[in-house]
Amino acid sequence: MDFKEISLLEPLELINFLMSIGLLYRTCICTKCKIECKLRKRQTPEKYSWRCTKCSTFYSVKSGSFFEQFKLSIINVLEIVDYWAKDRKQADMHESLKISRPSIFKICHLLRQLCFLDLDKENFKVGGKNSIVEIDESVFNKVKYNKGKDMIHMTKNKQIWVFGIRERISKKVFFQAVNNRKENTLIPIIQKHILPDSIIYSDMWKSYDSIAYLPQNYKHFSVNHSKEFVDKRTGCNTNSIESVWLKCKSKIRQMQGVNRLYLQENLDEVMWRHNECGIVHKCQYKYSRRLVFNKILNLMQINNMKRLEERMEEVENEHKLHNRIKNIEKLFENDFKDLVSRSTQTEASSFDYKVKRKKENLEFE
Repeated sequence: MDFKEISLLEPLELINFLMSIGLLYRTCICTKCKIECKLRKRQTPEKYSWRCTKCSTFYSVKSGSFFEQFKLSIINVLEIVDYWAKDRKQADMHESLKISRPSIFKICHLLRQLCFLDLDKENFKVGGKNSIVEIDESVFNKVKYNKGKDMIHMTKNKQIWVFGIRERISKKVFFQAVNNRKENTLIPIIQKHILPDSIIYSDMWKSYDSIAYLPQNYKHFSVNHSKEFVDKRTGCNTNSIESVWLKCKSKIRQMQGVNRLYLQENLDEVMWRHNECGIVHKCQYKYSRRLVFNKILNLMQINNMKRLEERMEEVENEHKLHNRIKNIEKLFENDFKDLVSRSTQTEASSFDYKVKRKKENLEFE
């Protein structure tokens, strides 16, 4: 069922449908009386609430669900999910739906975290005996004339590289943002995600020189892009992975740039759409937007909410650590003006302002 069909349902039909697919709880137990509540009409955006028949306490039908985190109605949240499934820009959602940008950003952010959980990147493997895997790296933060929104946000001199893997048979892709493209950075990623005995195609970047000598028994072929795009002797080329970069960068360009903190989760979204929702259409590999909508609804089920909550705690801690490192670097550079604002109310910012006041005696917690 797509969003157009869902939007035509009556309020009670909508609630029953969401219960049937696991997005809402089928029952509610009163916390005071410990008895089962009943669905009753009420003047709320959902038109119905759970009501205890003994103490008359009301409980929201959204309790414990993905929808509980927002003041928006269920149908409004589903409409944003539908726009996200169609890969629409957040600015378009704001203009069309008249919903605040922070609410839209939070919903899209949570959907990307669900994509991350579904990908299971730690166990991602491609390749195998006689299977061709293409690898490549691409820079993601070029700015013209030293102006504009820099993706790395805090250090404009550094480049943000993304390492990519694509298997030709399954067409699955993998992306990882890296600080550099040195051998000791890229080789461990290759060993972790590409199975032994695979055939690896790459360009002639020096970090790949040791691939053929790794214990995984890889067969490595390279193409010199300064001379040709396809090696005439071996047929080696990286055209497939190069075409995937276009999809990734168009996603970033569509967002008019993205903060470095959110680059990897946007790459994870592209990976999820490509790997989990891809279909072959007219000899081209695309993803079905209806399939994206239905798959993300499955991921929004109640039994995934605990994992999502744990993931959000991890992300928050990563951001705090990122801000702390950023501020300490600025302190050592005697550059106070670019410190993370204390108004963010994070532990990192309050810590760094204490350090600023005691700059001569830096004490790390």
